Amino acid sequence: MVVLALGALIVPAAVAQPQILLAYDYVDIGGGRFEYEFELSLDDRWSPGMGWRWFIFGDCRSCPSPLTSFVGDPNDLPIGPWTAYGSSGGGHNGPTLHYVLDYWIPQSQDEKLNWSGTSTAALDEPALLYSTIAGTVGGATPADFAVATQDLGGPTCVYTIKKSKPKKCDDCPAKGSDYETETECEDVGDCAKKIKTIIACPGGNGTCKLKGKRSDCA
Repeated sequence: MVVLALGALIVPAAVAQPQILLAYDYVDIGGGRFEYEFELSLDDRWSPGMGWRWFIFGDCRSCPSPLTSFVGDPNDLPIGPWTAYGSSGGGHNGPTLHYVLDYWIPQSQDEKLNWSGTSTAALDEPALLYSTIAGTVGGATPADFAVATQDLGGPTCVYTIKKSKPKKCDDCPAKGSDYETETECEDVGDCAKKIKTIIACPGGNGTCKLKGKRSDCA
């Protein structure tokens, strides 16, 4: 466990919202502990080259973290560029993904980071906050006590793209890549065998016409 004091590194409250989104959920596993699942994702304002570091969750401004006695699952490591769980103290206080000065620079908008752990606290939205400090790159907006969303949802249908036709868009999903839908499933057999859809251009104003074949329920 790495403990970091950072009273001098507080950033002013950010007006803009970060392009990273933290979602979570938890279940009561008995014995006064709760098991958490976390997912860090990107919104549609992400652009290549953006990066964040010193990621703190269960954050509290100049007060003890409400995510008490958090123990991260070592089986989830590494989490992107981060290879250990630690904690931060001072102006920001909470479990932290370490090494703190390593940047997470996603390669695509659908890139996600997932991890889990246990705590003695049951935090419902909007009690769980997250922050990134010590700078960003690529025009990324830092998270500054942003509110995590308590809704991970279940697995959804995933399709392998067979055809991808752009219309005024340079960033359509590539042929052969995975396309994750919002259709929930328990097994891949719950998903339609094929999909044909039109989506908004990622990061642009055009559209993408997609055809795909089911590949997973994840």
